[in-house]
Amino acid sequence: TVTAKVQLAPRMMRVSFRGPDLDELQWLRGQDVVLEIPTATGLSRRHYTIRSHDAAAKTLAIDFVLHGEGASGPWLERLKPGDRVDAVGPRGHTYVRAADWHLFAGDETCIPGIFAMIEGLPDDTLAHAFIEIGDETDKLPLVAKADVRLHWISRGGAAAGPNDMVYDAVEQ
Repeated sequence: TVTAKVQLAPRMMRVSFRGPDLDELQWLRGQDVVLEIPTATGLSRRHYTIRSHDAAAKTLAIDFVLHGEGASGPWLERLKPGDRVDAVGPRGHTYVRAADWHLFAGDETCIPGIFAMIEGLPDDTLAHAFIEIGDETDKLPLVAKADVRLHWISRGGAAAGPNDMVYDAVEQ
């Protein structure tokens, strides 16, 4: 059940959920859930990375990038506290494993997963994160115990699309 909807940035929205069995969820940071989203033509199943989970409170949060009229756009506009959403998960093999240091790279759609994984790192861990964003308004705050070198790579308002910006930043 939706408990809150908060605009984090012009193109990022957090939806918080509470469920009677969320205390049973065995989540590894970086994993996703499959949500059943109602559309004009029926139900659409989409994968979304879990941003945070609190087993004791039976809650979880998902951050949604607002980037067009996909399945989630119109649904998020109508979504309100009290609405129910069916979900399956957690799923996926993307999660942090033991390492001397970590490298995270992606665009704004990766922020929820990257931040969730970084926030779970121990304080003696080094992490480099290279994140491509549309512009400066897409930057979100990160609170982590680890030693994080966060590199925001702005497209300067240009549309998302294939490019070498993150690759080049990592190479440098």
